[in-house]
Amino acid sequence: MGQEENTQTKVDKLVAWCKSQGTQVDPNLSFEYSFEKGISTLYTPTSEQLASGNEIDVQLKIPRKIIISSANAREYFFGLVPGFNWSQFESRHLLTAYLAFKLGDPESTNDPYLDLLPKAEEIRSPLIYNEDELSLLRGTNLFKGTQVVLSQIKREHKEFVNATRSVLQRTISFQHYLWGFLVLYSRSFPLRLVEKGCDPAEVMLVPLLDFMNHKPLTKVTWSFDGNSFGVSSQIKLENGSTKYEVYNNYGPKGNEELLMAYGFVIPGNEFDILQLAINWKQLNSVLQGVDIHKWGIKKIYHSSDLTYNVIQSGSNEEKPSASSNSNGDSEEDAFFICNRDHPIPEGMIPLFSFVSRRDDEDGLTLRNVLNGINSVRESIDIRFKGQLNVIPKKTDNIAHINYENCKIYREGQLELYNMTKHALKEKEKGLLKQDRAYLITFKDVLKKYAEGFQNLVAMFDFISSLSQEFYQEILVQVWILKTVNEHYDYSESSSIPFKASWIVDEFKRLQQSKYEPEKDETLCDIYIETIGKALEQQELKNTLFKGEHWDIESFLLAGAVSEQNRYLKGSKRDIILIAPLRIDEIQ
Repeated sequence: MGQEENTQTKVDKLVAWCKSQGTQVDPNLSFEYSFEKGISTLYTPTSEQLASGNEIDVQLKIPRKIIISSANAREYFFGLVPGFNWSQFESRHLLTAYLAFKLGDPESTNDPYLDLLPKAEEIRSPLIYNEDELSLLRGTNLFKGTQVVLSQIKREHKEFVNATRSVLQRTISFQHYLWGFLVLYSRSFPLRLVEKGCDPAEVMLVPLLDFMNHKPLTKVTWSFDGNSFGVSSQIKLENGSTKYEVYNNYGPKGNEELLMAYGFVIPGNEFDILQLAINWKQLNSVLQGVDIHKWGIKKIYHSSDLTYNVIQSGSNEEKPSASSNSNGDSEEDAFFICNRDHPIPEGMIPLFSFVSRRDDEDGLTLRNVLNGINSVRESIDIRFKGQLNVIPKKTDNIAHINYENCKIYREGQLELYNMTKHALKEKEKGLLKQDRAYLITFKDVLKKYAEGFQNLVAMFDFISSLSQEFYQEILVQVWILKTVNEHYDYSESSSIPFKASWIVDEFKRLQQSKYEPEKDETLCDIYIETIGKALEQQELKNTLFKGEHWDIESFLLAGAVSEQNRYLKGSKRDIILIAPLRIDEIQ
């Protein structure tokens, strides 16, 4: 008997057993196996249904008594060793061990459900990839996620084996335990669907129903009448087909979660996400007492909320706040979620802007918002730039389907990365255009506001070959010092340019706060070789250096004005000075 025929016999055996236990199957529903698609749930409409062309709700009801949960596992193990404390294990761990223990039992072939469950390698999760296949994920979030999950599974397996070695006749191998984990990971349903008020972490296996494949946006309704767990899945009769596949809907899951948990991906998945990790412990200390909800942040996600959430124990239903912590390693790992609808997650720019603020700023300003955008961009680039667009070549040690799955997953991640980068650039362009009156660019310094400045510029030609960014910094610093000296004594009734008034105000603010700029040796040497020597010449002092704030302390203070009020734009890091401007809301 060939594999396809043998598997179909097992499918028929399971269907017959489920019906004998009270499962209600629509008479037009069938479960068919093919080598290409595995097990499919198919509906054959009547001629009347086909003629109507309407949508049909296909129903399947599974009796509660054949649903497998941790209660079955406790009963089974308690039957083996009645006096042992099986309650020491968390429900999911015990259920995983139960499946693994049953797999090693020769009698399990008599169980039509267990006998039909896929082998670990058939699930095709990265958790069972070989080293060459795992390298296909290098540079993605899933690469680290796989290692994290495997480490936890190994730890759980070791704990169970060590605790039960003296009471169980057989030791569960890690491969069997991993299989049990994968079965739960890829097939389980929340137990709360049939047991209200149970621990939210509890799961269940539902024979027959869990063979239905996933299709996003399928209209699926769950129900429980006290005796049976029912599903109603809607199909559309179209294209003149004689058979229609009936799908489950796992929810809005991106390829990262689909690949990790179920071993498949969907090309162009509209629910794909890109996770941007942030150091929660460090961020939390900055946000103490801050209401992040005012920025539209409904939740800061932690490890337990994302791709490998089933490895976490307990409930994670706390109200989000800047000071709350989740279980596990969430103090070190928190995430923002980028997706197609929101390539820039709501509240991410205000949060990064807040972190970029000066000590004397109590809210969002144009300067810290632009720097917040830069911080987001730099964080994403550090994590993903040059990582997602290159996939290792396929080797003989890599299964073709695993290669294609990883390729599609990486393409989706790269698309989201580029979408986020583009959205950040557009946000930056919009702010720079909208608030142009509050900006002074380096080009402005050299051209628009360059009156009487060119002679000073010539003094610093000798450093232009060192670094363009450093050269810009020095010239902007000198221009600020010149502006301060020209307008230092202005009054509110004075008619001076706005750009000059705020520059002088910022200089005076630092003076009055007794701010002491760092006496950088290089800057001091440059001052001495240029302005310092020029001040020794009375003629230059009377023409170029009018005013009383040309001393080295004022020069360094002008540098602090630049540093505290600037934005470095683009890869060239062009300096833009930004006047103080409060922003109440970021669109």
